[in-house]
Amino acid sequence: MMIVERNSRQERRARWSNSAKRVLPRLSVIGAALLAGVPAQAQRAELISRTELRVCADPHNLPFSNQEREGFENKIAEIIGA
Repeated sequence: MMIVERNSRQERRARWSNSAKRVLPRLSVIGAALLAGVPAQAQRAELISRTELRVCADPHNLPFSNQEREGFENKIAEIIGA
């Protein structure tokens, strides 16, 4: 009776090669997406004002905020911005 070693070097290399073929294209897409965002961040820094407070509010979401600035988040923004 002959015993076959299941984890031979060739089998391990073949498994590694198959795994790499699946993973490397995905990693390259993720890397490209991350690098594509770098110039956008550099341009965004120019748009940020250091002297103004920009507040985003829902126009119809009382008691938090509304267009008439009656919500408590509107009041907090007015106090911080003063």
